[in-house]
Amino acid sequence: MKSQFVPLVLTAGLVTLGSLTLSAQNQVETAKIPFAFQANHTALEAGDYKVEQLNNGGTFQLMSSNGHSIFVSVPAKVEGTRNTDPHLTFACYQGNCVLSQIWLPGGDGYVRSDSAVSHDLQRKIGMASMISIRLTH
Repeated sequence: MKSQFVPLVLTAGLVTLGSLTLSAQNQVETAKIPFAFQANHTALEAGDYKVEQLNNGGTFQLMSSNGHSIFVSVPAKVEGTRNTDPHLTFACYQGNCVLSQIWLPGGDGYVRSDSAVSHDLQRKIGMASMISIRLTH
């Protein structure tokens, strides 16, 4: 009985993992970001980036063309907006820019809290200007 149970559990685990992987396969968008910026308290260079949504909980992976990668959590999802133009929004203050929003095709947006963004900027968010960079497929 034990010898049959292990393969059954392994098979069930692989099926579950496969279905999670399929459900987490979301769009991969690209962006050409012409300035250095911060995301999750990490400094990133200007350049071409792929933006991939890893799950519906607001976890994204940003991958630069030179191989650097970072995971970004943007948990506040904004649904049902009329904004269908996919883009990244950055809060910038005195030359320091921080990723603050990710807007996907179809209108769903993910917004970092003002406190997280202002912590990255070490400034008040109200003084920051906002810059949007278009995402392409």
